[in-house]
Amino acid sequence: MAGTGGASTGGAAGADGSVGTGGATDSGGATDSGGATDSGGTAGDGGGGSGGTASTSGSSGGTTGTGGGQNDCSGSYEGPVGGPRAGGPELIDTACAQITDEVIVARYDNPNLKVPQGLYWEDADVSYWGDSCSDNFAETLDRASERPIGDVEDQVLSDWSYEVVGCNDGSRRFYSDLRCSYFDGNKLDGNTVEDLAYLVSLLWWIDNGDLGGAQILGYTTNIGSATDAITLCTIRTSFGDFGLCDQITLQETTHRITAAGVVTLGEPETVRTIQGTCN
Repeated sequence: MAGTGGASTGGAAGADGSVGTGGATDSGGATDSGGATDSGGTAGDGGGGSGGTASTSGSSGGTTGTGGGQNDCSGSYEGPVGGPRAGGPELIDTACAQITDEVIVARYDNPNLKVPQGLYWEDADVSYWGDSCSDNFAETLDRASERPIGDVEDQVLSDWSYEVVGCNDGSRRFYSDLRCSYFDGNKLDGNTVEDLAYLVSLLWWIDNGDLGGAQILGYTTNIGSATDAITLCTIRTSFGDFGLCDQITLQETTHRITAAGVVTLGEPETVRTIQGTCN
């Protein structure tokens, strides 16, 4: 994803409770300042949604998350670094196979259109996620010490994460762990398809937030008698060099949740591959 820093991420959660496998670092950072949507609207500058409460570790209350964007240590920070995106493109709620090639080509290489409204979004120059969930701030602080985040400036609690904020040479850096009480790799604190959609968008971001040509287009839902499901539509891109063309792969992944909040994470399946820009 195009940016000015080199954000590092973790991987998607597994059934054993791990959040990821260590994350691929792209040549750019995860910085995104919003942008024009493909439907004519204006993308927002981060994701402060109604689902994201945050507070410093010493406070008794919380404030609505703003999705970050405060990367300069000289400014105030109100965290968390990410949250439900307030701006951005509208969610596409049609079957993945029905999304047109024209929409995909318009979206795939625009980092401002990376995540639709309401799903997890960060605006950070450098953001790290841990490989597994954490039970408390002490555990997260210990893990954060292994990352080059600089001097610890703050600790921020959200509904889904423990976040440690550091300052390195005038720039903020962020380290976060999923809260085990939110999602331990098996059970989610929530049981609706909307809860599941936010979780899987967060897990997707941990894996793909700094990866150019990776986008979430939207999702559809299926309400069952005992288990509900969402099918997430995403794209991944292989960029061509030296006269080659970009190859864009449309994928769909079905995830399920029970009334008790037990989550089964699916594996992506290829819908089709199309050609993007030729270089």
